[in-house]
Amino acid sequence: MDDLRNYIGGQFLTHSGGQWMDNPEPATGSHICRIPLSDASDVDAAVDAARGAQPAWGALSHSERADWLDRIADALEARYEEIAALESRDTGKPISLAREVDAHRS
Repeated sequence: MDDLRNYIGGQFLTHSGGQWMDNPEPATGSHICRIPLSDASDVDAAVDAARGAQPAWGALSHSERADWLDRIADALEARYEEIAALESRDTGKPISLAREVDAHRS
Protein backbone atom coordinates (compact mmCIF):
# COMPACT_ATOMS: atom_id res chain seq x y z
CA MET A 1 0.00 0.00 0.00
CA ASP A 2 1.03 3.53 -0.57
CA ASP A 3 -0.90 6.69 0.21
CA LEU A 4 -4.55 6.34 1.13
CA ARG A 5 -7.05 8.78 -0.34
CA ASN A 6 -10.41 10.11 0.81
CA TYR A 7 -13.38 8.50 -0.94
CA ILE A 8 -15.85 11.31 -1.56
CA GLY A 9 -18.68 11.40 -4.06
CA GLY A 10 -17.65 8.15 -5.73
CA GLN A 11 -14.03 9.20 -6.26
CA PHE A 12 -10.73 8.78 -4.47
CA LEU A 13 -9.51 12.33 -3.86
CA THR A 14 -6.35 13.89 -2.51
CA HIS A 15 -7.06 15.63 0.78
CA SER A 16 -6.88 19.39 1.16
CA GLY A 17 -4.59 19.67 4.16
CA GLY A 18 -1.52 18.25 2.49
CA GLN A 19 -0.27 16.60 5.67
CA TRP A 20 0.07 12.85 6.20
CA MET A 21 0.38 10.42 9.08
CA ASP A 22 2.68 7.44 8.64
CA ASN A 23 1.13 4.10 9.52
CA PRO A 24 3.85 1.64 10.59
CA GLU A 25 3.37 -2.08 11.11
CA PRO A 26 3.65 -2.66 14.90
CA ALA A 27 5.39 -6.03 14.59
CA THR A 28 8.20 -4.83 12.32
CA GLY A 29 8.03 -1.05 12.19
CA SER A 30 7.91 -1.25 8.39
CA HIS A 31 5.81 1.21 6.44
CA ILE A 32 2.25 0.09 5.64
CA CYS A 33 0.88 3.32 4.19
CA ARG A 34 0.36 7.01 4.78
CA ILE A 35 -3.02 8.23 6.00
CA PRO A 36 -4.30 11.67 4.99
CA LEU A 37 -4.75 14.18 7.79
CA SER A 38 -7.96 15.58 6.39
CA ASP A 39 -9.19 19.01 7.37
CA ALA A 40 -12.58 20.67 7.71
CA SER A 41 -12.85 21.30 3.97
CA ASP A 42 -12.51 17.55 3.32
CA VAL A 43 -15.24 16.85 5.85
CA ASP A 44 -17.44 19.52 4.28
CA ALA A 45 -16.89 17.96 0.84
CA ALA A 46 -17.87 14.52 2.18
CA VAL A 47 -20.99 15.90 3.86
CA ASP A 48 -21.97 17.79 0.70
CA ALA A 49 -21.50 14.64 -1.39
CA ALA A 50 -23.58 12.60 1.05
CA ARG A 51 -26.33 15.19 1.02
CA GLY A 52 -26.24 15.21 -2.77
CA ALA A 53 -26.53 11.43 -2.94
CA GLN A 54 -29.30 11.12 -0.37
CA PRO A 55 -32.27 11.94 -2.64
CA ALA A 56 -31.38 9.13 -5.06
CA TRP A 57 -30.78 6.70 -2.17
CA GLY A 58 -34.01 7.78 -0.49
CA ALA A 59 -35.94 7.24 -3.73
CA LEU A 60 -34.97 3.56 -3.79
CA SER A 61 -37.41 1.04 -2.38
CA HIS A 62 -36.52 -0.87 0.77
CA SER A 63 -35.88 -3.91 -1.39
CA GLU A 64 -33.53 -2.01 -3.70
CA ARG A 65 -31.58 -0.61 -0.76
CA ALA A 66 -31.36 -4.09 0.76
CA ASP A 67 -30.01 -5.40 -2.56
CA TRP A 68 -27.28 -2.72 -2.54
CA LEU A 69 -26.33 -3.56 1.03
CA ASP A 70 -26.25 -7.28 0.19
CA ARG A 71 -23.87 -6.56 -2.70
CA ILE A 72 -21.60 -4.56 -0.42
CA ALA A 73 -21.64 -7.39 2.14
CA ASP A 74 -20.83 -9.92 -0.59
CA ALA A 75 -17.90 -7.79 -1.79
CA LEU A 76 -16.52 -7.56 1.75
CA GLU A 77 -16.98 -11.29 2.29
CA ALA A 78 -15.09 -12.03 -0.92
CA ARG A 79 -12.13 -10.11 0.53
CA TYR A 80 -12.43 -11.60 4.03
CA GLU A 81 -8.87 -13.00 4.16
CA GLU A 82 -7.38 -9.80 2.77
CA ILE A 83 -9.25 -7.72 5.35
CA ALA A 84 -8.09 -10.02 8.17
CA ALA A 85 -4.47 -9.93 6.96
CA LEU A 86 -4.47 -6.14 6.70
CA GLU A 87 -6.03 -5.75 10.15
CA SER A 88 -3.45 -8.12 11.63
CA ARG A 89 -0.64 -6.21 9.96
CA ASP A 90 -2.07 -2.81 10.95
CA THR A 91 -2.65 -3.62 14.62
CA GLY A 92 -0.15 -6.38 15.34
CA LYS A 93 -2.88 -8.73 16.55
CA PRO A 94 -2.78 -12.44 15.64
CA ILE A 95 -4.37 -13.28 12.29
CA SER A 96 -6.76 -15.69 14.04
CA LEU A 97 -8.13 -12.84 16.17
CA ALA A 98 -8.37 -10.52 13.17
CA ARG A 99 -10.34 -13.21 11.33
CA GLU A 100 -12.67 -13.95 14.22
CA VAL A 101 -13.34 -10.41 15.39
CA ASP A 102 -12.51 -7.74 12.85
CA ALA A 103 -12.97 -9.33 9.44
CA HIS A 104 -16.35 -10.68 10.55
CA ARG A 105 -17.47 -7.19 11.55
CA SER A 106 -16.49 -5.57 8.29
